[in-house]
Amino acid sequence: MVPEKRLLPEFRLPTVRGGSAGTRELLPLRELLVARLDGCAECAKVRMLLENRAREGELYGALVFVLSERPPDGAEPHLEELLDAGGRVGAQVAQAVRLSDAPLIAAADRYGVIWSAAPIHGAEPNALIADLAETVHWIGMQCPECGVPTW
Repeated sequence: MVPEKRLLPEFRLPTVRGGSAGTRELLPLRELLVARLDGCAECAKVRMLLENRAREGELYGALVFVLSERPPDGAEPHLEELLDAGGRVGAQVAQAVRLSDAPLIAAADRYGVIWSAAPIHGAEPNALIADLAETVHWIGMQCPECGVPTW
């Protein structure tokens, strides 16, 4: 969990498939996972796990944004690949959650509040994605006015 609630920076970036996507129109629809990945083996494993969990419906309806400085080889159909040339947006997300300027993943609610964020390097990928999926599930059950679980 992020100790104090931080806001996801507002952004709009081009997608790998053409067009663009951003937080303004998508955040009100559902929870959001934002992953800032590089080309290393750990990030490739996280990308694969995110793709598998999204395909199997194990991310509780969260939209997954993957911020990449370079287009990946073959965009995954269940992930929204955004081209973050120069890493500007990724750096803003890292700054918002007070993490280093390295690969990370964060979970935000429909209002842009980041509830959880973690660095990818050095983490066990399965546990990292499972924890964030549970956070997304928990976020989705909160009352927007008072934060009390609605279950």
